[in-house]
Amino acid sequence: MSLSKKPWYQNQTKDSGLKEPSGYMFGPQARFWVEPERAEEFENTSDIHRCAWIWRQYVEHILAAKIKIPANQFYELRYENLVTNPIHEANCLLDFLGISMPRSRNIFLDFITQNASPNSIGNWKKELSDEQAYQVDREIGTLLRALGYDDHG
Repeated sequence: MSLSKKPWYQNQTKDSGLKEPSGYMFGPQARFWVEPERAEEFENTSDIHRCAWIWRQYVEHILAAKIKIPANQFYELRYENLVTNPIHEANCLLDFLGISMPRSRNIFLDFITQNASPNSIGNWKKELSDEQAYQVDREIGTLLRALGYDDHG
């Protein structure tokens, strides 16, 4: 849902002349990672479907890379865990990164505790129309279930 609130891939930003953080022009045009046979579909689908598609691509690439690197070089942090147990999860992340300076740890912990909101979990259920939920499930439902998100969120 958070990606859908950014202007980077939205239909309305096509031809705006603006660029996303990675340097690509805003808008729905297919990027290098869109399956070539689905490029036209990517460019003509809804914004929410496009964002689900992008999320799937991110996660599939991460999962493929995960099996190629040593376990001590990969850390999985789930958003839901971070916002429901921010101190524990933040400390685990800081430990993994080897950040031991108390000042640095405290800055991060303060930021997390001030900004972590478990109320954001499951917002998609309130924000998506039935058609949008169907599009999202069609694009990423299988992956979500494989990751343990049986109710998508």
